[in-house]
Amino acid sequence: MELRPFRSIRYSRATIAERGLASLIAPPPDRDDAAATAPPPPGNIRRLTAAGDPQAAATTLKNWLNGGILEKERRPGLWNYRQTFVHDGTTVVRNALVGLVRLAAPARDRLLRLEEPDPARRESSLALLRSLKADFTPGLLLKS
Repeated sequence: MELRPFRSIRYSRATIAERGLASLIAPPPDRDDAAATAPPPPGNIRRLTAAGDPQAAATTLKNWLNGGILEKERRPGLWNYRQTFVHDGTTVVRNALVGLVRLAAPARDRLLRLEEPDPARRESSLALLRSLKADFTPGLLLKS
């Protein structure tokens, strides 16, 4: 496995100050509750991650970058990521490092998946990834 820095895209400080971070973030795309299915507010990341039309999402991304809603970092870097949540009544803190990862081709029997992805959803996600040339819903890797 290889981990490398990358030039991330993030919300500008001005956007966060004006709109509030809570209005910009979104639940994971695989949830079906009211928060995940309600129309997202302007500037919410779900307008990119759950777009039905990959080309429209690419146009939105370009407009957000040009309009200062999102900014691209000037230099590559790695990001510390801390997530705190409650699972079965216990508070869990997950610490992670965000960067570009290149995996060696694993043997089929050594790759463990939490779930088998739906083929239509997988193709939709790949089309969005190709159109945006960015991934706003990164995967979580655990190394033993």
